[in-house]
Amino acid sequence: MTKLLIANGADINKKILKGSVLHIAVSKNLEEMTEFLLMNGTNHTIADMNNKIPLSYAIQNRNVDISKLLILHGSDVNFKDSDMKSLIHYATLDNSQKIVELLILFGANVNATDRMNNTALHYAVMQGNKDIIKILNIYGANPNIKNIDGYYPIHLATKVNNEEVLESLLSNNMKYQLDIDSIRKDGLTSLHMAVIQNSCEIVKFLILHGANLNVKDKENYTPFQNAIRNYYKEIIKIFILYGENVNTSVENGLTALHSAISYGDKEMVEFLISHGIDINCRLETNGCSVLHFSLMLEPSLDSQEIFEFLINNGADINAKDINEKSILHYAIKYNDIKAVEFLISYDVNTTDKKGQTALHYAIIKYRIELINFLVTHGSDIDAKDINGRTPLHIAVQHNRKKIVRFLISKGADPDIKDEYGKTPLCIAIENNYNNIVSLLISYDKYV
Repeated sequence: MTKLLIANGADINKKILKGSVLHIAVSKNLEEMTEFLLMNGTNHTIADMNNKIPLSYAIQNRNVDISKLLILHGSDVNFKDSDMKSLIHYATLDNSQKIVELLILFGANVNATDRMNNTALHYAVMQGNKDIIKILNIYGANPNIKNIDGYYPIHLATKVNNEEVLESLLSNNMKYQLDIDSIRKDGLTSLHMAVIQNSCEIVKFLILHGANLNVKDKENYTPFQNAIRNYYKEIIKIFILYGENVNTSVENGLTALHSAISYGDKEMVEFLISHGIDINCRLETNGCSVLHFSLMLEPSLDSQEIFEFLINNGADINAKDINEKSILHYAIKYNDIKAVEFLISYDVNTTDKKGQTALHYAIIKYRIELINFLVTHGSDIDAKDINGRTPLHIAVQHNRKKIVRFLISKGADPDIKDEYGKTPLCIAIENNYNNIVSLLISYDKYV
């Protein structure tokens, strides 16, 4: 019927709602009719209401024969629709390998970009189609084009966590050398991305293929530093095993060792020490050693094991922070009884910058149990700080009646004067601590 109508002068190029007669024939996979229409001079460049030419529908149907027929009759292999997507974009999105090969064979631009500046290679990566990636690479696809979002194809491959796609991207390119360290708008490389995603295998793959370990993101962090900040322990191990500096630190001098201690991860602490991490590194702001740091955490069985392990493996038990506070001071501050018991055999009377001993500090922090423990284990009950104040002065100053009674019962000298000539009784009277005044006067020396 169609042939008869055409023979009698019907307009084969007349536009109808669905485009043209050729659009209909192609969309219905009518190869013979398509060929007839083409042989009779139908216009294959007309776009329908969807801004598609007949070749668009042939590709959509994955019909290689009709696609080839249209191309041989002059259809534009680089036609773009209203989204600026070319035919090779659609063939790639549809995973139509044969169509992609056909379009390239007849001159399709493999590096054509759409409105979002995506190339066919971007889409092949998103689809995870390593065979099409290989074809595009062979025919000169540029892997160093970024889309509007700042993503290069390698970033997309990393994002979808596909090692095979990465392998395809890195091989077979006859024209371009892929930049494995290409940077997104936010300053991230693929290696940064893989770390943030905690993708161990991708991290390992990228390192083995030469990714730069020292590139910093906009926050000034390398991939390894990001692994430390997020405590991705397996990735931290990978970096160290592949030669990254085990003593790399992030803000305030925090290293992987601090992270492992924070998580109570003894196995990781052992790994880091066995690979040469500085067990006596210090935090920048307060000069805390790793032993100080370990005591700042919630006491637990794991934290105690780690604390003792650090000491047994060379951590300096005599280390002091910038205020000259010892490990024992910190154990008291954070009420870590087990640590105090462990440390008591060391210098129990060491002082900080203010001249305060552990006993002074225990009184300030009101650690009743620890005060008794310190006194019975050799703390100097009359030790003076830089202001000449003894533990008894401090107890009175803080209105600790129970501690005052305890110290006097253990032999604390209530007659000692501080640098200002004040005895504990003077301080009690000045502050109207009447209960303590009565307690002190009740002892013979004040009668």
